[in-house]
Amino acid sequence: MTFFIILLTISQIVGFYLIFNKVKPIIKPKTEGIILKVIPDKPTYESLDPENKLVYDIMESAKLENWKVEVEADISHHSKTWTINFESNTGIRIRSRVRDSGEMYLSAFTILTGERGPVVRGHSGSISIDDKSKISNDVIIFLWDYIIEHHQNENEETRIYYQSTIDDISSKLKTLRRSEKLNNILEL
Repeated sequence: MTFFIILLTISQIVGFYLIFNKVKPIIKPKTEGIILKVIPDKPTYESLDPENKLVYDIMESAKLENWKVEVEADISHHSKTWTINFESNTGIRIRSRVRDSGEMYLSAFTILTGERGPVVRGHSGSISIDDKSKISNDVIIFLWDYIIEHHQNENEETRIYYQSTIDDISSKLKTLRRSEKLNNILEL
């Protein structure tokens, strides 16, 4: 037992000696090698148009020129998704998707140019805005007007359908209507 205490004391003394004299393990730093320049970032649409003027112009044109719009709603008990597609007379198209799964976010917003089909004539390209963009809320507000209009149109069609059904069923209730008319005459 004393042997272990002596060994422990000696190891502590050596340890303190190394710490106080700042003895560090010998590691040779690597001196060879080359330093390379950083690869530059690819330009993005937003780096070329930081104010997003083109996107705002496209949204304004779509409203002013009454572009052809198609809205599809996919509503389930977990989430709601709307796909909104626009097409201008000049060949500019917008493909977009908005999702609501407790929080509204822009799933896709792509502006496309160029003719559709297997052969592309002229310049074709696309610009995409995602949910991380600083203008994503403005894009959602722009798209929301078309989503509201879609649901208003659907609701009007449903109202007309139900009213037509009510009128049809009511007209087939001849006995009841005859009895109502007789009661009205007798009350006079």
